[in-house]
Amino acid sequence: MKTVTGNIVRKCYSRLGKAVTSYAEAIAAVGFSIIPTAIPHPYKTGETIPNETGLFRSDTKDCLGIHSNRFAVLQPAESLRALERARELVNGKWSTVQVNKGGRMIAGFVDLDTEIKAPKRGDTIALSLAYFDHFDGGGKARFSLSGCNLTCDNGMTSLKSIISFNEKHIGDIAGRLSVVEAKMQFELAMAVETMREQVTKLDATPMSSDEVTGFARALFP
Repeated sequence: MKTVTGNIVRKCYSRLGKAVTSYAEAIAAVGFSIIPTAIPHPYKTGETIPNETGLFRSDTKDCLGIHSNRFAVLQPAESLRALERARELVNGKWSTVQVNKGGRMIAGFVDLDTEIKAPKRGDTIALSLAYFDHFDGGGKARFSLSGCNLTCDNGMTSLKSIISFNEKHIGDIAGRLSVVEAKMQFELAMAVETMREQVTKLDATPMSSDEVTGFARALFP
């Protein structure tokens, strides 16, 4: 994501992970699937622990955790497909993909073409859609739309969450995510327009000398 202050273009903030340009590249960047495996009972030979499943990475064979069968499992490709559908809704571009917590958490980022401009200052606020998901029911699947603005020539940035939606991995998680996507599509334009109005209003309201002095004294007492 990049943002602009006047004629200065800077990278908004650094993301860990791999840069990708498509859904296919995102799947390849993750590089593994999840293998649900029954857990042998520690005391009963030939039996497995009921209602519990071990989740293992297909590449390293590492165990991601013990999974309660009340939670639904999404494979990485299915999880990223949710972000791909959201990307199509917002007409965005794939940016990066991260794998965290040894594989238990995946994060994908999409940059939006839509930007918010402060007309007087010439600043541009870049918009980014993030998707975070846990495979073992230990966390929620979450979409988050954020705005990022360069606040200083030294690269300091300000990140503001605009809207956020999440769902637990219970029942038909794919269907639940579809509901979240529909809600996001309905509220996205309104949320962006509300932020645009706020930015325009702030941009048109200069700070007085007393306000600047008061702010500086509060920041550096």
